[in-house]
Amino acid sequence: MTKRADNDINMFNANSIRASYVFALALLAAFILLGHIVWSSSVAQVRDDALQVNLAGRQRLLVERIGTLSNAIAHTGDPRQLAPLRAELAATLVEIEDAHNTLLADFGALSPAVEALYFRPPAEIDTGLRKFTDSARALANASADSLATDNVDFHYIQDKLFTMVALLDQVVAQYQAESEQAVEHSIAMDILLGGITLLALLGTGLFIFRPMERRTLARHARQLEAANKALRDSERKLQLQYDNAPDMLLSIDLETQRVVRCNATTASKLGYTKDELIGMPRSELYAPGCRRRAMAAFSEFHDTGRVDDIELQAQCKDGSIIDVSLSAVHYRDSDGGAGYSDAIWRDISARKRAEREIAKRDRKLTTLYLLGEQMLLSKALPPMMHNLAYCLYETLDAKYALVCSLGPVKNQLSVEAGVGIPRSCIAAEPFTVEQGSLADLALRSGGVVSAVPGEVGCRLYGTEYLDAEQVSHGFACTITGSREALGLIMVFLKRGNAPSDEDKDYLQSLANLLGVAADRILQEQHMGRSQARRSRLG
Repeated sequence: MTKRADNDINMFNANSIRASYVFALALLAAFILLGHIVWSSSVAQVRDDALQVNLAGRQRLLVERIGTLSNAIAHTGDPRQLAPLRAELAATLVEIEDAHNTLLADFGALSPAVEALYFRPPAEIDTGLRKFTDSARALANASADSLATDNVDFHYIQDKLFTMVALLDQVVAQYQAESEQAVEHSIAMDILLGGITLLALLGTGLFIFRPMERRTLARHARQLEAANKALRDSERKLQLQYDNAPDMLLSIDLETQRVVRCNATTASKLGYTKDELIGMPRSELYAPGCRRRAMAAFSEFHDTGRVDDIELQAQCKDGSIIDVSLSAVHYRDSDGGAGYSDAIWRDISARKRAEREIAKRDRKLTTLYLLGEQMLLSKALPPMMHNLAYCLYETLDAKYALVCSLGPVKNQLSVEAGVGIPRSCIAAEPFTVEQGSLADLALRSGGVVSAVPGEVGCRLYGTEYLDAEQVSHGFACTITGSREALGLIMVFLKRGNAPSDEDKDYLQSLANLLGVAADRILQEQHMGRSQARRSRLG
């Protein structure tokens, strides 16, 4: 309820201020419009007054000209000059009558003072001027014989000339006085309207704009606070997104070559805390085996300002290695300094493992094909056994790979081929299979068996053992011919590796190939001996 009441009050105040603002603007507009009207009226009045003064003064001059022309007509003795004088007098009469009619008809109502001068005694300028012009027109139209100094019209003109000039001087003075009075009145009105307008502006500023300014500042302060809060929230959200990004993010100071910022994902995957990573040299982040490639990537980065999807290896705190894809962008300082780089490390360990598995599978398939082709064509078992042991050693990343044959004595094995073991072990005297050992388990199983070296015996000759500390798993498979077991294949993997089902199937396939090849060679040898015997008998 309180919030709603506050909103209602704020709305009321806003409406009140808005109404006052509109009223003040309307009042100012009215004063400005009124001032413009008064000023325009004053300008028009001054223009009319100036024209009236000009016309009245011109009347005075025209009256004097009429007197001069009348005197010239009455006293000229040259008939040739009479016509031009008559024409000039007639034109002057038309001009003075036009000016007189304009003064009386074109400027609206006359002022009482001017009206008294024109129409009321004792001046009665209108009547006197008309009689004066009538007499001048009569003189202009009079015959040459009637023109003399005793002409009635001439005498009237001469008698009234100075009186008319004096009266017209009064008219000019009256028009001039009224014009000056109108100007003073206009100035007073302008001052009054200007003062009222200034007061209205002052009132608008004090009672409208000042409250509006306070409210505007308060609103802007609230908006600024809201914007700052939104900015802080956005920064927190961005920091959360940065820290919880699935990729490893870190920034490197390119001058010191040290980490200046990283996200939580980087610290978690590498096994450090963020404080431990901050300040760490960039080179220590990479595995020793890939630092040369990392330096080449850094060189490219400094030349181009960015690198994209460079595959490297990062070293964790515990010494383990993870495969990463590096992308980085160079940002220079505004003052042209070395700046820093924003780097993204994407963990591609799973992808690289998959690639290695695919490559390993391809090598296995290629090995099966090549060994199978060799076993179909070879005439002797030892080369095939050696190639088989070597292929197992390479494709399974083994520590030891051995191919053994069963001797004529039960449970005795001879090492026919091996990789990773001393050469003295190959083709040495047969050894008896230790009960419970990996070889014993494989021979009794007839298939593939696996075990950890610590769980079963690994003895080959008397008291000589394989180095169990260097291997993690061993697995073996019996080589079976068409009738009986012919031998044994044993593989011991490096520490950290374990045989997969695919590895066991691979070992079984190789054992089967070797068993088929052994049967074929034995059959060929038997057939060769039979043919030789028949040849001797025949």
